[in-house]
Amino acid sequence: MLYVFDPDQESFAESAVTGDGGWTVRQSGPVPLWDDIEKALTVWEAAGRPGIDAVQLRLSQASHLYWIEGSSALRWEHRLD
Repeated sequence: MLYVFDPDQESFAESAVTGDGGWTVRQSGPVPLWDDIEKALTVWEAAGRPGIDAVQLRLSQASHLYWIEGSSALRWEHRLD
């Protein structure tokens, strides 16, 4: 089982592998967390599955910004406010 929670958004997702190798997913709350995970995985695969060493990071007092060069979709910002 895999559990993902976003307490600020009151959202969660849980997934489990089924007997045939598929996935069963349940999610709830205003933010569809599992949908976001699937979108990120699709973009990462389309970018050639870059390794962790491709991730760049910029820190500021307001946020942490993560990105992978060459893919505008592989960009995340964690706001600290």
